Amino acid sequence: MNILFVCTGNTCRSAMAQAIAKQLIKSDPHRYGQIKVASAGTCATDGAPASANALLVVQAHDVDLTDFRSQQVSPELLTGADLILTMTNDHKRLLGALNPVAIDKTFLLKEYEYGQNANELLYQLNQLFGEYNILREKFILEHQEVLKQLDALAKMDQTEADKQFAVLDQELSALLEPSETAIKAVDDQLKALEIPDPFGGSLDDYQQCYDVLAESIKAIFDKLTQKER
Repeated sequence: MNILFVCTGNTCRSAMAQAIAKQLIKSDPHRYGQIKVASAGTCATDGAPASANALLVVQAHDVDLTDFRSQQVSPELLTGADLILTMTNDHKRLLGALNPVAIDKTFLLKEYEYGQNANELLYQLNQLFGEYNILREKFILEHQEVLKQLDALAKMDQTEADKQFAVLDQELSALLEPSETAIKAVDDQLKALEIPDPFGGSLDDYQQCYDVLAESIKAIFDKLTQKER
């Protein structure tokens, strides 16, 4: 089983993910020894070291990234991987465009951990945005005459026009509120599947990222080895 972790620059998230995975394999070679890991970035500079904060955080967990060097993701790397785990939906989309053959084996790291389907959530989100736009456009079309009257009124009494327009705006907001609530709920689910980039952040940001990665990777490794038992 060849696993490829992918982020943007391959110096923070995917670098730490690779190091965590290697430490996990080393800790229990009997259980995890059949797993091999690598990492790459969608916008990486080949040969760059891990970021300073990433080095500090992993060292605190007895993990060594000193000799790590980044690499740009390539079609060959994607083809050679059995499982590709990305940090965000943007990474997932980019990899699909780079090598369509890899689409079926590419997942958000937390998507794979939870067994959720980010593509289904994205489809729901697109549907909801479509319904939102239809509602908004229909409302505007149905109130064309009122809007024209308000434009005419504004030339004579701007204050009264603004007052009436505010009432109309509140009516539109009330109409769209259920759609906005539904959109936010699905968007929140998608964001919960992503691992934010700690680059440029504090040591605490990197530590939080490390903790999330470590928990997720352990769960994924256990899932993979459970399947093979």
